[in-house]
Amino acid sequence: MASLWCTPVQCEGAEAQTLTWSQSSLRSTFIKLRRSVMLIQKHWRGYYCRRNFMAMRTGFSRLQAVYQARKLRSRYHRARESMIRFQTRCRGFLVRKASRHRLWAILTIQAYTRGMAARRLYRRLKGEVSGRRATTTTTYFYIERFPCREDVPKPLCAW
Repeated sequence: MASLWCTPVQCEGAEAQTLTWSQSSLRSTFIKLRRSVMLIQKHWRGYYCRRNFMAMRTGFSRLQAVYQARKLRSRYHRARESMIRFQTRCRGFLVRKASRHRLWAILTIQAYTRGMAARRLYRRLKGEVSGRRATTTTTYFYIERFPCREDVPKPLCAW
């Protein structure tokens, strides 16, 4: 008997037609199966690649979102620290300015108070001296320049 895969030239007679028919039938079945398998593989590979691509795209999107959030958070913290430093410096400047103003006000009040005390003392001394003025100018000189000294007579002492 001839082999199942013989060509019509190798086979003779009726047997050749049967083998040729079965061979062509087998070949067409094989080709159909092969095409079906290739179609199934094509669809499976497409689905598998799409699924992997979608998973990768989702992963990359999440990774980008995490990166952007971390970047935004660090920018926020840097800006916040800068604003806090700026506020601290502004408040320090304003406190120093107010302190300088208060010091100026204190010194001004002290100056006016001391001036007023000095003018009072001057008026009092002037009144005492004019009331008891000695005839000689040397006594007046000593009272004004050296009050309460040993060499100045006691009744003429201003203090």
